[in-house]
Amino acid sequence: MSATAPGELTAGTVIGLIATGAYPRDVVATIARGFLPLEQDDLIGVLLYLVVSDDEEIAEYARVALADIPLRAITEYASNEQIEGEHLLRLLEVTTDNVVVEALIRNRAVTDSAIADLARRADARMQE
Repeated sequence: MSATAPGELTAGTVIGLIATGAYPRDVVATIARGFLPLEQDDLIGVLLYLVVSDDEEIAEYARVALADIPLRAITEYASNEQIEGEHLLRLLEVTTDNVVVEALIRNRAVTDSAIADLARRADARMQE
């Protein structure tokens, strides 16, 4: 991720505002649909945060928006060692794509304990 100017939206600032309830639900729903002027890596981070939301409708909007992002972009995100670890862990929790999982496993920003957790819960095909 790049350095940002004061007041510029990033995944961290948007997630912080969502977490504190600063945005009304309809705004969060719009964000979950992918309608937010963010760099792609930041948008992926926000969608990953929302895909594990307790609000199933919001989570579904985020799943659909993530599915619309090209696999190449998600794989590049998974490989990027500059991405915050919490975002990578969320991706590791929600992805079922073996290419993305492999990129995450090779990413030094993903902790060994997260990889061990994956090994315990992954199906046999993914473990290979």
